[in-house]
Amino acid sequence: MSRASDASYNPRLTSQPVLAFFQVLLVFRTLILTLTTACCLVASPAAAALVTTQEAGLDAIFSQASFGADSIDIRFFPTLTIIDPDLITIDSDADFNKLSTWAPDPFTNVNLFYVDAINFCGSPGANIIGCGSTPGFLVALDSGFAAHPIDGPELIAHEIGHNLGLQHTSGAGLMGPVLNHETTLSEDEVMTIFDSPLVKLDAEGYFINVTPVLVRATAVPEPGSFAICGLVAGAIVARRRRRTA
Repeated sequence: MSRASDASYNPRLTSQPVLAFFQVLLVFRTLILTLTTACCLVASPAAAALVTTQEAGLDAIFSQASFGADSIDIRFFPTLTIIDPDLITIDSDADFNKLSTWAPDPFTNVNLFYVDAINFCGSPGANIIGCGSTPGFLVALDSGFAAHPIDGPELIAHEIGHNLGLQHTSGAGLMGPVLNHETTLSEDEVMTIFDSPLVKLDAEGYFINVTPVLVRATAVPEPGSFAICGLVAGAIVARRRRRTA
């Protein structure tokens, strides 16, 4: 888990109004693609539904007994979405390193990238569900596993642990190399965590800022875009009805 270590077309069935409709949609689709390409990294409230932060579970892990009175609050920034079809799966060192070019808050925040699959973390492997730089600020997560109510908090906390400088243990506790439903951290591990520059202090106490980033292959048009499509289609149908009448 650690990185360091045609449809067929028949012209006989296509009337001129339908052709006009598709021509309008083609122009409209081109406009949408142009807009999304110009701004690939955007704040996206809709994407938050596809990203599972497991914030409550993380807060519990980073406030367990070994932290004493100095618990750490995990603070999530708004979810961002990037459009990069090459990064929906992590298949090489180059893929993982490319995440840094998309990281909105390098060095100051943990940057969690939610992807479809991870096939490489330092070396190729099967059943990889998370990969984090040790130490560092980049984490790739299998979004499906991250959404699991039990495994998700453990997975995310484990990879954040790598960013904080923690290495794998022999198998017990949060930093075991596989999910084990144990989230304990030793006092020595807690000391290592507090040595990380990612841990900050303000009037409310210690905290770690986390930026979740959803990786998509293509842009999803805003709901208003579909409404405009509907208006265009309605205008074509209405025009055709007038001609028929």
